[in-house]
Formats: sequence, structure tokens, C-alpha cells
Amino acid sequence: MKNVRLGQSDLHVTPICLGTMTFGEQVDEATAHRILDRALERGINFLDTAEIYAVPTKPETYNATEKIIGNWYASRPMASSCSWIDATVLSSLAGSKYIWPTMGT
Repeated sequence: MKNVRLGQSDLHVTPICLGTMTFGEQVDEATAHRILDRALERGINFLDTAEIYAVPTKPETYNATEKIIGNWYASRPMASSCSWIDATVLSSLAGSKYIWPTMGT
């Protein structure tokens, strides 16, 4: 898949960003791993994650998406050698003004 430049940065990402907000709620871990495997096979390097995922936010699924992705990385050494870009991290680095529910007001 051809990568595109992300804004004015030196980062290059796939034009498709894989949203992971349903991992851990609507999508179980095994299915999420298959989705991530397929994304890796297709060359996708752009993920959207957040500490409030899975959605809807509930105490029992808080941080589930990040745990699922971490388990996937741990079980697939080839994934760790790839350059992945996280949209949520980029947003925080860019100075997003949004107040997340976990951060208070």
C-alpha cells in the first residue's frame, strides 16, 4: 500500500487508519488479532487507539483495546519490527484541546 505524508511532518502513513475502538467490547481478542494480522498483511501502519477504548466506556473494559494490541504485539515478533503510527498519540503531541473523560475537566 502506498503511504502518504502526514500533514507537514516527516511521517508517512497508509491512507487507511485502522480504528480499534470496538476491540474488547464488540470485537473479542481473537477476532481483533485476526483484524490486526490482516492489516499487517495489507501494509497498514496507522492505528487509532485510546485509553478510553473499548467504547462504550465501562470500568470492566477500560483499557481493553490497548491490552489486546499489546498481547498481539507480544505474540507476533514480526509486528514489533514494523513502524506503526498511533493517531491518538499524534493528536496528544499536536496539542489537542479536547478534554478526555478520563482526564477530568
